[in-house]
Amino acid sequence: KRWFTPAQQRVRCRLVTRFADYAVADTPIALPLRLGRPGLSEVVNHLIGSPEGAKQPFEFILEGALLQTSLRKAVAAAKLTTEATLTLEYFPALRVSPPASRPSPPSWATALAACPGSPARAFVGRSDGSLAAFSTPAPPEAPSLEASARPHAHPVRGVAATGAWVFTASKDFTVVQSEASTLATRVRYVGPHRSGVERVAPAGEGLLYSADGAGVVCLWRMPGGEAGPPGDGGGDGGDHGAPAAAVKRSRTAGAPAPATVEVRDAERVTRAHQQSITGLWASQRKIVTASWDGSVKVWDAERDEAVTTFNSGKAATSVDVVGAGAGVLASSHADGRVRVWDPRLAAESAAVVRAALDCGRAWVSQCSWSPRGEGQVLAASLMDGSVRILDVRGSAPLAVEEGAHEGAALCVGWGGEAGNLLLSGGSDSRLVAREVAGRGMR
Repeated sequence: KRWFTPAQQRVRCRLVTRFADYAVADTPIALPLRLGRPGLSEVVNHLIGSPEGAKQPFEFILEGALLQTSLRKAVAAAKLTTEATLTLEYFPALRVSPPASRPSPPSWATALAACPGSPARAFVGRSDGSLAAFSTPAPPEAPSLEASARPHAHPVRGVAATGAWVFTASKDFTVVQSEASTLATRVRYVGPHRSGVERVAPAGEGLLYSADGAGVVCLWRMPGGEAGPPGDGGGDGGDHGAPAAAVKRSRTAGAPAPATVEVRDAERVTRAHQQSITGLWASQRKIVTASWDGSVKVWDAERDEAVTTFNSGKAATSVDVVGAGAGVLASSHADGRVRVWDPRLAAESAAVVRAALDCGRAWVSQCSWSPRGEGQVLAASLMDGSVRILDVRGSAPLAVEEGAHEGAALCVGWGGEAGNLLLSGGSDSRLVAREVAGRGMR
C-alpha cells in the first residue's frame, strides 16, 4: 500500500467556466488538496497558456460556495469525498480600480442615488439639506459636480432617482420632487409625516412611497404622473392627479422658474413598524421595508398588508432588492452584518436567512446589489469608513477598501455607464468612485 503525506494527497477535479476566453478541456485532472485560490489560478493560467506578467487571478466555486480556503478544507466543509471527481467552476477575479474623488462642500454625504446609463450621473443628498448632481466617468477621472440646489432646510436622509426626476426625503418632514436635469424643485409633499422622513421610493405609474422615523409609510400620487406637473405654472393647474384642495401653486424665486406644486394629502397612510423605518423599496405590486425594530417586511401593495416578515433581532439600517419583482432581499444591520433573505423559500411570516455576511465590528450603514452581479454580488458601506464588496456564496469579502472615507462611510450605490462604478459617500463630504470589473460582472 502506498502512503501519501498531506502535501501529496490529490483529488480529481473537472474545471469548467462560462467564459470562453478562459475555457480549458473538461477532462478531470488530479490536483493537490493543499491548493487554494492562488494555486488553482496558477493551474488555470498554465492550461490556457497565459504569458508571464499577464496572468489572471480567478475565483472558484465548489458546491455553490466560493472557495476561500484550501481544497482540503473546502471538501471537508462540504462533506464530500476525495474519491469522487469534483467540479470546480471558475471565473475572472474581481478587480477594483484606485478610487477617484472630488472635494465637496463641508457637509456630510448622507444619501445617494446613481443612474447607470449614458450619461452616467449620481445624486447626493447632504446634511445641510442640499442636493448635488455629479457626472460619474470611470476612474481615474473623478466625479464632476454639474448642479446643486437646497430643497430642504434640514438634513437629507434619502435619495431616489428615475430618468427625469430626483426625490429627496428630509428631516424637515417633507419629500421633494426635483427635475433631474436642473435640480429645480417641482413638487413638495407635506402633511401626514409627523417625524423626519427617512426614505423615499418611486414605484412607477406615478406612485411614490415615503417612510419616516415613526414607522409610518405614505403612498403619494405624483401630480401629472410620470410626466410631472406642467412647466409653465400658468392657470389654476387643475388637479394633476391629486385632489384640488391638496394642490397649491406658488412661484419660486425668479420668474422664469417653473412653479412648485404642494401636495398635502397622501393616498394612503400605514403604520408599518413600531420604530424608525431605515429601508424602503417599492414596485407597483410589492413594497419592502426595514426598521430599527430589527424586522424586514414584504408588503402586498394593493392590499396594504405585510405578507412576509423576517426578524433578525438586530436594528436594520437599509434594504435592497434584486431585480424588479421583490425577489432576494439584502438588509444591512447595526451588528456588522448584511443578511440575505429569500421570500421564495419562506413560509408565511417565517424567517429564512439565505446568508449572513460578516463585515466586522462596525455598523453597516447601507448595502446595495450590483446590477451586474447576477444576484450574487453586493456592496456595503461601514461606519468605520470602509467599503466592502461581498458575495453571498462566500464568508469573506471579495474586496475591502479600508479608509475609503475619513470618518464614516454613510451610503453606497452602483452607477456608471455600464453599472460597474461603485460609489460611496461619507462624513468627510466626499463622493468616491471606483471601477469594478472581473469575476463574472457581466
